[in-house]
Amino acid sequence: MAVDWAQALQIGGIGFLLVFFVLAILALATRLISLITDRIGGGNGETADSDKE
Repeated sequence: MAVDWAQALQIGGIGFLLVFFVLAILALATRLISLITDRIGGGNGETADSDKE
């Protein structure tokens, strides 16, 4: 039973690139959600803990 290294590297490379692609999509989604929530909330960074000062 021989290993087809060309196919193994192709599958591994596609999987590796797919992980970075999904991470990039998640980073963009997080950034967009952050921008949207900043616009809705006014973007002044107030939290519930700021009342304690």
